[in-house]
Amino acid sequence: MMLSPALLALVCTVYTVCGCAGFYVGTGPENAPAPLRSALETETETGVLSVQEAADLAIRNSYAIRAEYSSLELREGAWRLGLRAYLPGIRISAGSDERLITNGSDTFTKSLSISLEQTVWDGGRVGASRALESADIALARSELDRSAGETGEAAVSAYRSVVAARIRLGIKKTSFESASAEREILVAELRLGMALGSDLVTVDLGIAGMGIEIAESELAVAIAESELAEALGMESLPELTERLERGRPVLGISGDRAAELAAARSPDVVLARHSLYKARAQSRIAQFAWLPSIAFNANGYASGDSFPLTKASWTVGLTVDFSSPLLSGGLGATAGKALPFDSTATTSLRMEPFPNPAGAMAARNAALALDLEEERYLATVSGARRSARIAVAEYEKATRKRDICVKALALSETRLALASLRSGLGQSLRTETLEAEMDRATKEVDLVDAALAMVSAEREIEKQLDIPPGALEEFCYADERNDEREVPAAGSSS
Repeated sequence: MMLSPALLALVCTVYTVCGCAGFYVGTGPENAPAPLRSALETETETGVLSVQEAADLAIRNSYAIRAEYSSLELREGAWRLGLRAYLPGIRISAGSDERLITNGSDTFTKSLSISLEQTVWDGGRVGASRALESADIALARSELDRSAGETGEAAVSAYRSVVAARIRLGIKKTSFESASAEREILVAELRLGMALGSDLVTVDLGIAGMGIEIAESELAVAIAESELAEALGMESLPELTERLERGRPVLGISGDRAAELAAARSPDVVLARHSLYKARAQSRIAQFAWLPSIAFNANGYASGDSFPLTKASWTVGLTVDFSSPLLSGGLGATAGKALPFDSTATTSLRMEPFPNPAGAMAARNAALALDLEEERYLATVSGARRSARIAVAEYEKATRKRDICVKALALSETRLALASLRSGLGQSLRTETLEAEMDRATKEVDLVDAALAMVSAEREIEKQLDIPPGALEEFCYADERNDEREVPAAGSSS
């Protein structure tokens, strides 16, 4: 039964529309995925959250980053499937030619053909192209990892800001309670005639100022908590496990060692390295673009009025194609048989002189781009070394400031104890005790700020070495053990 052209076109149109519409089934709002917020909250059902977990949650809460990672995974899958380029290409076709003749006999011809083409040597084009695509994917992943790291870094900073803000608020509340207790004593002394009313006014002014500072600190805590909750995609924060240790140990890492590690591990260096690999692949492709490609091909053809087909032929051959800015063309040779008795052979040659003379500059441009990328890589490595040394210097500066703040707090506590003793003996006013308490609270807040600056300096070193938050101490310890293992090995070899 023969289908009319109009009916065949209608069937194809309906099939195409239905097939395309199938891609849009189930994409309405009612089929939208569940919000990410609930998924993230279920992951913290334990009620505690570490700084590393906060960074991971912030990255996963970023819709843009998750979409880019998914897109990158698709690119990697497509690159793996690109191995098909090394396999032979096979094409099979069949047809039927039916002719109804008014004045003559009708003809009914059926045909079947198969062809195979396999690249024997392509001058490394496929390998170079895959290397270029691989370098491009690696560069994209490195850039995406860097973007994700920046998102996680913002969460780490917000996390530690919350911890520090809560500690500051606690210090000021404790100081307020101590000042309130001193006021009660002053009120009792005033009733006994042992103090003046002006002293009570001075104390009340100081306590009022402390209350204002507490209100400001509570606002700062609320803002910091809301920013962290927004970054993590949560309605409320769980318990934060990291504690800001004011007496945290000083890590022994030298600027030279940090510079050496940063030259190999810094995210900026990794990004520049992948960019260099990409430039090398591009230069290699441009440099060897003139090499010819050799391919083997085989074809078979059968035809007849009905099955089984009665006529058959086959050919095999080689083709050589070359293309350069000054000359392009190809050579071909085939041999075959037309069954049962005929043999065939063909040769071909085609030439095109000066097809694209300007293309001769492509290899030089790629070489210049590679030289520029190499210089940029060396500059990035030098910058990473310098940044690592600066980070270590900032860390040493932060540790010295922390030590000074520790001593200042000890002195302020001694001053507070002496002021309390003197006021108890009647040798000084209660206002001096209040001033000493306020000074002690200020020094304790300064110590918290110094400890936070020390942690931030540690994190800057961690960023330069591409290690997780809070892992610098363990990293330094592991690095020292590796050095201890390498020293005896070097001695034994000598």
